[in-house]
Amino acid sequence: MGDSNELIKTKSRIFNLSASSFTSSYNDTMLSSGSFTIPNFIKHNENINHIYFMVSHAEVPNSFYLINQYNNILYINSITYDIPYGNYNTSSLITTLLNILPSSYTITFNSIYQKLTFSNTIPFTISYLNSSISRVMGLSRTSDMVSVLSSSLYNITLPNCVNFLPTARINFRSRNLQLENYQANDNSSDVFLSLQNNASQNGLITYSNNNALKYHIDLESLNQIEIRVTDDSNRELDFNGVSWFITLRIDYEYKVLIPTNSFSKIIKNNNEFLLKYLNYINE
Repeated sequence: MGDSNELIKTKSRIFNLSASSFTSSYNDTMLSSGSFTIPNFIKHNENINHIYFMVSHAEVPNSFYLINQYNNILYINSITYDIPYGNYNTSSLITTLLNILPSSYTITFNSIYQKLTFSNTIPFTISYLNSSISRVMGLSRTSDMVSVLSSSLYNITLPNCVNFLPTARINFRSRNLQLENYQANDNSSDVFLSLQNNASQNGLITYSNNNALKYHIDLESLNQIEIRVTDDSNRELDFNGVSWFITLRIDYEYKVLIPTNSFSKIIKNNNEFLLKYLNYINE
């Protein structure tokens, strides 16, 4: 039996961060890429057994647009039509399209099949490869759509349903933490928080780490953390100047040495005291 025991204790530190407090912002008012300089954010020493990283909670605004810089192009007859950024439904999208397309076009919506039909007085072709709005409008993703003459008009009924669902998942990423997670769309490993987007437009997506999910961190030190917020395709979201908030926690598990008297020391001390006492009374 040794002269000391080891007790494992945990010391926690929390860090309240927000996009509006980036030390360095990398995409301006998009507020989805930047870095925080935090002295001793992670610092290892010989008494520390393990370091764990976790997200305690997060508050993220659903302020990014359904149609944005990644999906606002419609390409017809070799002409590019830019659809203004914003949140749309079927009616508002049709109105916007008719405002930017030549006046010879008409667009109808079949509410039973949830599909759009384009009509024109002349033949036309919608390019799937050069149009980025495929998912929203229901374009083919494998071949161009060529109009067919019917009732004196050239028509294309788009093959897929319209899709006005927002970005379903919001991913917080950091390359600094050297994680080994997995994202199927791009084979990346740097996602440390994946949020379900269950808020209404302009609502607040909230997250609380009720399951105490945490990551083991194998780093000696870290004084700067970069954070990117993306969709599932690893494209940075545009929060349109509205800040998100996140609280991070670092847990340090470390050893505390507790001195103890061994059984042999106790016997030895008692024997020495008894010997002194006997010598005293025999004098």
